[in-house]
Amino acid sequence: MGQKSEQLGALLNAARAELETAYAQLPEAERTANGTWESWAPKDFLGHLNFWQNNLLGIFASLDQPPPQLEPFEVRNEQNYRHYEARPYAECYADYTSSFEKILERVKTLSDADLGETTFPRLPQGTLEATILGNAYTHTIGHLAELYRKLGDDARAHKIQEDAATNVLAYDPSPRTKGVTLYNLACAYALEGNVARAVELLREAFPARPDLIEFSKQDTDFDRVRERPEFQALYN
Repeated sequence: MGQKSEQLGALLNAARAELETAYAQLPEAERTANGTWESWAPKDFLGHLNFWQNNLLGIFASLDQPPPQLEPFEVRNEQNYRHYEARPYAECYADYTSSFEKILERVKTLSDADLGETTFPRLPQGTLEATILGNAYTHTIGHLAELYRKLGDDARAHKIQEDAATNVLAYDPSPRTKGVTLYNLACAYALEGNVARAVELLREAFPARPDLIEFSKQDTDFDRVRERPEFQALYN
């Protein structure tokens, strides 16, 4: 195992530990309840995380192939939701755990060179390590923060996202990773209603990831602040 794969594995395990902590706090009735597409229950997050972890496993298996043509991620997310919506909590949790363990085992086999490789046909715009971080670390932390907010623990939601940003940038300070990390943190501040900090972070993120400018115009994380003049000024 290379040094970077060991560090990456530690980050993934930290996200899983945070998930275990969050779910352990839930009363059984709340942990096992069904939600709706419009308002996800805790078990719905597990099915969603499993879907994107399996997507990462598919990337591992096809690094030498070009990216496939897929339906928009919103469509795939809803299809997966429908697949899991009536399934019991134990099954959702078991599937999440299974795909996570497979990712962790695969990460252990990767060299530092593999993780930083920029020529995999499947990943024309990034490195393997950035793809792993996005699918199995920051994605998990983002949804855990959403769950904490649903539980009324805004302070915990804020802390885990700030900590995650610090951890990602310590692991990979490259401009591209910095751009998406600051963008994700801007999303967190926007959800809290802190438009000034969200705008400040987006002004740092966009030069490194200009592809996120158009995406941000449709990103529902910014709905709470979208009409504020200082947010609109980003696009003028």
